[in-house]
Amino acid sequence: MASIHKVRNKWRVQIRKHGHKISRTFSKKADASRWAATEESRLEMLRNRPEEILKSITLADLLRRYLKEITPTKRTTTADREVTRINRLLKQTIATTTLDRLTPGIVATFRDQRMKEITEGSVRHDLCLISLTVDAARKEWDIPITTNPVSLIRKPRSPNPRQRRLTVDEWSTLMVIARQSYQACLVDMVEFAVETAMRRSELVRISPADLILDKSLLHIPITKNGHPRTIPLSERATTEVAPICWTG
Repeated sequence: MASIHKVRNKWRVQIRKHGHKISRTFSKKADASRWAATEESRLEMLRNRPEEILKSITLADLLRRYLKEITPTKRTTTADREVTRINRLLKQTIATTTLDRLTPGIVATFRDQRMKEITEGSVRHDLCLISLTVDAARKEWDIPITTNPVSLIRKPRSPNPRQRRLTVDEWSTLMVIARQSYQACLVDMVEFAVETAMRRSELVRISPADLILDKSLLHIPITKNGHPRTIPLSERATTEVAPICWTG
């Protein structure tokens, strides 16, 4: 159904129908109404011709809609990364591909080209985001995509998990730099990170209420995978570092 609203001295038409979102602005309401009726008729005709719908929508259209409707529902750190990644994808040639031509071969070519430019892990993230976007279009936006092409291609291998710890020299260098910071507590936070193996995003969210010092525990309510957890603290983390940083 078309909606027509007056914006200052113009008339803005917005149409959402069968997976399409289009808008246009007119000087006269009569022109806006005629255009809306014409476009709605055209979209209704396309409803029974899925191939025509796919020819009229590009991957960029899907990415922009995903960015507007789904990305904001995610945690801030995740959403920020997605905004950056989607904006990069919109600059790639694949973004201009219409959905009827978005085949596994096209996606594989994109994969191979990106492998020459960025790391395997980053390519995996790009492919994952494209896949999530296509799935949203198939399952939630009534766009007649029969198969997700990303699911049919080989993915770059996952990077090996990190096993290495800092060397003695690296640790000494890190502490020298930390002591030069204007943040008086940085040295203690770095030491706490080493004692607990916590992520940076988890460290900066610690509040005094999360510390259970009498039991040498720390509750982490917000984690990378979305599930809260409670971790044990070493004797040094409990008695020396945590009280300085978070309990005053």
